[in-house]
Amino acid sequence: MAKWSKKDVDKELVKAIAKEYSCGLLTAFILARRGITGSEIPYFLSGDAPLHDPLLLPGISEAVGRIRQALIGKEKVLVFGDRDVDGITGTVLLVDCLQSLGVDAVWRIPIEDEPYGLSAKAVEEFASKNGSLVVTVDCGISSHAEIEQAMTLGIDVVVTDHHTPKEVLPNASAIVNPKLSNLSYPFPDISGCMVAYKLVCALQTFSGIPDFGMKDQGYIQLACLGAVGDIVPLRNENRIIVQRGLKALMENPRYGLSELLISLGLAGKRISAKELSWIVCPTINAAGRMGSPDKVVSLLLEKDPLRRIRLAGEIKSLNGKRQRLGLKTWPVIERLASDSVGQFEGKLVVAADENISRGITGVMANRLVDCYRIPAMVAHLGKEIAIGSIRSPGNYDIRLLLEPMGDLLLNYGGHANALGFSMLRQLWDQFVDRLEIEVGFIISDDMPDEIIAVDAELPHEYIAPDILAIVDLFEPYGTGNDPLVFLSQGLKVIDTSFVGKKGPKHLKAMLGAGKSKWSAILWDAGESPVEEIKAGDTVGLVYSVSRNLYRGVETPQLVIKEIIKMAS
Repeated sequence: MAKWSKKDVDKELVKAIAKEYSCGLLTAFILARRGITGSEIPYFLSGDAPLHDPLLLPGISEAVGRIRQALIGKEKVLVFGDRDVDGITGTVLLVDCLQSLGVDAVWRIPIEDEPYGLSAKAVEEFASKNGSLVVTVDCGISSHAEIEQAMTLGIDVVVTDHHTPKEVLPNASAIVNPKLSNLSYPFPDISGCMVAYKLVCALQTFSGIPDFGMKDQGYIQLACLGAVGDIVPLRNENRIIVQRGLKALMENPRYGLSELLISLGLAGKRISAKELSWIVCPTINAAGRMGSPDKVVSLLLEKDPLRRIRLAGEIKSLNGKRQRLGLKTWPVIERLASDSVGQFEGKLVVAADENISRGITGVMANRLVDCYRIPAMVAHLGKEIAIGSIRSPGNYDIRLLLEPMGDLLLNYGGHANALGFSMLRQLWDQFVDRLEIEVGFIISDDMPDEIIAVDAELPHEYIAPDILAIVDLFEPYGTGNDPLVFLSQGLKVIDTSFVGKKGPKHLKAMLGAGKSKWSAILWDAGESPVEEIKAGDTVGLVYSVSRNLYRGVETPQLVIKEIIKMAS
């Protein structure tokens, strides 16, 4: 099992936090242990903490000015977004806003086998329709050639993006990006959709959007979905936008999202960031991976409720098709990955084949990571282009793996634990040869073990149902804000059993903690030593606390991360 540790904290700091913010000592201990201090604390303790001023974003004044010019001049505007959750939600948000202002705005995102990012084809087709302004969403910061082409065709380009820019910026009319090095936005780790949301808020300030208060609730839901889908750290203002978005999504879901939630069986249920990241976002991404992200944009902009119902059903079907494709292809991927372990010194697994659909590379790479606990690469080898995904178990930044290969790639991008790339098919063998040579230098022989950070050691009297109030306080959970983890000792085992739909693989237990009894589960217990634990034993636990919904009844449950038999 993974190792765990409990960081020492300054008790005087804990007392100071508890006093200044009028919170309990346990909450203050968790904040201090997580390094959440000073100006970061209100983002965890108050849902009313302010979002940063949009006008602090570099380039936003120029972007607003150019869009207002397009409005006054009755210009045709193209909103060009990326094909993932972040790009789709940002595209919808900005198109809705521009059309509300009266701008002649149309949209486009890459479909089928079109490459990611702004394309020469899109620019040429827009020019043929007398378009004069392109606004990118979640892309464009590296589209130098395409933006130059647009300029030669008389088209201005406003770039809104959140990806890290290279040293040389594209020749755009305006670039709105929180990561621009010449200026400092207070919190640069926002999503592409959030950048679009900031632009919309700035446009509202200068131009006025009819019924903005009502529309903004829908915009916040889109920005929430974009943040969760793009796996941005749930710290600072990202927490506020996700908190507000989840609340609005449960109380009054935006049209399009409402039909999607109904199709996924989530309507009327408690929705957390977990449901978004495990159910909603993968469904939207599946449409993009299967070549039809335009269906999601259409769903979220469609005014006809009957058409929205049909589109939501089609999107759900695409996700089912992707899942079936994954099941069918997994044996091939598993064999290829197993064969590659020695080839890459046990530091990387690679599965690449012409029969692997580009629509499942990310999902399959994640599954390989679960199997091998090392970085995994899965690629579709097309006739002309190879397209792949890489995932990491979290103890290695896989961006470092591709940086030395930049001369072979058409493009690549993503995050420390998940990224995608493409290259000319004829360069694949050369790419693999380079990986074989450099993997030993790039990935250490001693990658760090997964460490479970314990937030607090709880005595028995604290293991009571009201602990859920503290668990809820630190919601939403995700990147940069993992679920709370507790340590408790001396718990009594009342009963144990092994359960599972496909065989007895999960340990289920009833534990006594003082006056309370708790249901507990250890997923994938397998053949581990926990089989020796039986009723009457005394154990120590590292665990999180969750809600278990069974047949409509919600009960608190301990999710075991490590269980140790103690002397009675």
